[in-house]
Amino acid sequence: MATEEWQTYCPNCQGVRLGRREMPNHVLHFLITIFTCGLWIFVWGFEIVWAHHRPYLCSVCGTRGQNR
Repeated sequence: MATEEWQTYCPNCQGVRLGRREMPNHVLHFLITIFTCGLWIFVWGFEIVWAHHRPYLCSVCGTRGQNR
């Protein structure tokens, strides 16, 4: 999986920190979709939607960040 980074407020560190969350590997999902004749596209779509709802985690302490 790829990693997406964004600034987020960490309540544990009490400051703005770099937040990270996992994102799907689109190249891998594309190849699986090709080999399964398009059936994997539903799993890939679900993974994309789910990934955007994952919280950013503080890169220092691992606490769930809060976007302001």
